[in-house]
Amino acid sequence: MKNQCLLIFIITLFIACDAPDVKYNEPCDSEGKIANIRASNNKYVCSVLTENGVLVCDRDSTYEWEIFEVFDIGNGRITIKASNGKYVCADEGNKNYLSADRNNPREWETFHLIDMGNNKVVLEANSKNFVAIDSNNGYKLVANKGRQDEGEIFEIFYK
Repeated sequence: MKNQCLLIFIITLFIACDAPDVKYNEPCDSEGKIANIRASNNKYVCSVLTENGVLVCDRDSTYEWEIFEVFDIGNGRITIKASNGKYVCADEGNKNYLSADRNNPREWETFHLIDMGNNKVVLEANSKNFVAIDSNNGYKLVANKGRQDEGEIFEIFYK
């Protein structure tokens, strides 16, 4: 009887502390917020549609390829959909470079959004690495920084 009560208590505690249900492998059913994202180099993030949606930070102004839809999925986590209708992923199989080439959001298409105030944020990939600009490789976005510093701060401008 003692063990059964302990088991019921543990199950109840687990259910009460469980994170909100995220439906991975399904399109987000809520409406996202339309946004432009500007990086620390003062350039806008772009999903280069001719390069399988690779994300780069090299645009002075915003047009179609610089528009994203940001979905809040709870617990400070977001998914990001690019103008090509694909979700952004920090692909471990591609050296953690970010690209918009996924049909549905899974865990590796989620990011922890750390609010720094004044529209400034830091993005942490599912790998626990921070998103930064790789200025040595065409200003591509990559999630390979183990700690956050000034180079990993982005501004999100919601429409």
